[in-house]
Amino acid sequence: MKEIKIELKYDMAEMLVQLIQQYLNYDYTEAQDKLVMAALAGFKLSLMKKLLQPKPKFKITLDATTAIALQIFYDDFIDEFTSSVGNRLHQISNQVKQTF
Repeated sequence: MKEIKIELKYDMAEMLVQLIQQYLNYDYTEAQDKLVMAALAGFKLSLMKKLLQPKPKFKITLDATTAIALQIFYDDFIDEFTSSVGNRLHQISNQVKQTF
């Protein structure tokens, strides 16, 4: 499967890490939700590593699993594009839908 390349500003990456962490704190019962959160936990860790080396922008390559997990995260959990992080997730979700 294809990979997706995205770009995140430093502050957006920080906000995304915090948002994912909020959702990781919940106790999920559905297998699909657990799978999405497992993929997002790995993505969060890679973002946290990138944040250790501050840059204005990060170029990130998403494998298919992470990309689809971010799409499901937006569609099923966030689905709100008026905040800056919600808007960026909406853009990523649309990019994933076009790619896969």
